[in-house]
Amino acid sequence: VKAEGNFPDTGGTVVGALQNYIPDTVNVGLTYLRAPWSVRLLGFWRSDYILQINPNPAATFLRRKIFDMDLKVEYKLNDRVRLFADVYNILESEPLTAQGNRFEDHRLRPAYIYRRPIQVEVGVKGTW
Repeated sequence: VKAEGNFPDTGGTVVGALQNYIPDTVNVGLTYLRAPWSVRLLGFWRSDYILQINPNPAATFLRRKIFDMDLKVEYKLNDRVRLFADVYNILESEPLTAQGNRFEDHRLRPAYIYRRPIQVEVGVKGTW
């Protein structure tokens, strides 16, 4: 997908990808079901994409590609109660970064970094 915009008040024209459009993604999941267990391993990969477009190329931001996996485990105690544990980012993938603000030699540098630590959620699910 290509997009072109004309911004006469800024005197610039932007040609390139659409903002926040992710051109390539892959989602894969494996599920194991055997009473009383339910185990799911989920993985996803996302390519680079434009986070923010600006007529000034130095202010255009690019979100870097990422690969990540999550694990979800559930144990059925009875027909009404289940225990669960969800673990996100089990590979401790690289932080999400946006790049922009070019140096004078035109190399991109990280403008900000959002760290994604391993996150664990545990709990009880019930139907009453």
